Amino acid sequence: MIHFLHISLHSACSLLMPLLLTSILTGCNNCHEVRMQAVNSWKQGALEAASEQISEALELADKKNRCLVGLDKAMIDLSHGRAAEAEAAFRRIHPQLEYLSQTDLTEELESVLTDATARAWRAHEYEGTMLLNNVLLASLLSDGFDSFAWSIQLEQHLRELQHPVQLTAHEAQAEETDSSAPDSDDSAQTESPSLSEAAGSDCPSAAFASYLCGLTQSEYPSRAAESRQAIQQAAAWSTDSRTFDDSLEVPAGLSCAPGNGAVHVIVYRGVAPQWQSVSAEPTQTALLLADRILSATNKYSLPPTIMALEIAEPEQRPAFLATPCRLQAAVDDAAAATLDFHLVADLHDSAEQAALRSRDQQLAEAICRRVVKKAVVYSAKELADVEQGSMTEVGFDILGIVWEALEEADTRAWNSLPGQILTAATELPAGDHNVRFTAPDGTFHPVPVSVESGKNSVILVIMPNDDILSILCNRSAGNLSAPAAKGRIQLQ
Repeated sequence: MIHFLHISLHSACSLLMPLLLTSILTGCNNCHEVRMQAVNSWKQGALEAASEQISEALELADKKNRCLVGLDKAMIDLSHGRAAEAEAAFRRIHPQLEYLSQTDLTEELESVLTDATARAWRAHEYEGTMLLNNVLLASLLSDGFDSFAWSIQLEQHLRELQHPVQLTAHEAQAEETDSSAPDSDDSAQTESPSLSEAAGSDCPSAAFASYLCGLTQSEYPSRAAESRQAIQQAAAWSTDSRTFDDSLEVPAGLSCAPGNGAVHVIVYRGVAPQWQSVSAEPTQTALLLADRILSATNKYSLPPTIMALEIAEPEQRPAFLATPCRLQAAVDDAAAATLDFHLVADLHDSAEQAALRSRDQQLAEAICRRVVKKAVVYSAKELADVEQGSMTEVGFDILGIVWEALEEADTRAWNSLPGQILTAATELPAGDHNVRFTAPDGTFHPVPVSVESGKNSVILVIMPNDDILSILCNRSAGNLSAPAAKGRIQLQ
């Protein structure tokens, strides 16, 4: 048996203090508070204050959070009407986010000793898809120079989303047919699952992605078939099954009659859910029983599991998102030309699906973290050769409890994303037209738009609080007067 030198309580505690300090410093980053102040100012329509606050948050952000703050800043720039700046920011952040999503051993070790916030922020699947969506949309709203290239990249992203689900479907089908007719040539060839089976309820934001791809490529004669297919694919992911049903045609680009073009209105309504920390109570109870059993059968006790395991889940959607959108739009002041909005994507559904997919992983990491921390405390007791049942041992247990209490669930999320995405489209003769929006508060917002033959005019309406914050258009027929009430309208 190897005998260790006696170490005083002060020396033993000094072994754990760096870990405790790391945990405390990890949770005391002021960047998150300033970022949320900026997002709240943006939601309330105070764009100037939001711009100042998000710039301050960007200065405070470390490399682990800079991408997240940059995405919120890009959304605020987009609401200001600075589509070109927003596009540049989205383009810059996209490769950085992919790089930070790779496993970093130092971050992994730090997260085991502290909590999940020690890692660089990693986007959920729906957030990654929405990043590409926003790059393409911002490009359409600015010069449109790179929009076609981004639509091709977005198509590739959608194929990557489908691939693992299709593989699972093929494996399941292979298991069912394995024992039935293995010698049959027909059975050897399994049909590819339909797109709705492959995409399923995986990511509603993919519906918007497919919609944008079809919209962008509809202006190119060589991509007519791909454009139609993309519009049809959108139905597989769409939150609202009526959006692209057989009875509803979606005019786009060259699919319009000769001499006509299309006007597409995209509404960003509400905001994506914030994520909150929730307690995994059944797991906490199991861990408490486990450490009591181990404490009774070993030389030293383990720190009792007093603090619950924390995992992240999205908050419930606000009440107004559970009701139909009250935004109205009419073309050229004609009641007969009122646009019909359809819900394409509900990012609250996307967040809930992401939480379900990540729950087991979060729990596994939280349990592993607790086991490691208890093992460190137990080893420190053994190293210090503390007397069993002494006040020194109690001090180690208290130190372990405090260490566990500093854990936080990773609730970081892209909070300036829309809660819902709605679209409406109409075919109009080439020339200047006027789309008049009536906000839920009754204010009118006329948008002069120019329609070109075989082209798409895109209007983006941003409504973080169910009131119009800003409107952007890629083909404006004129300038707008000062906005009414809270609405701030910007045109490119």
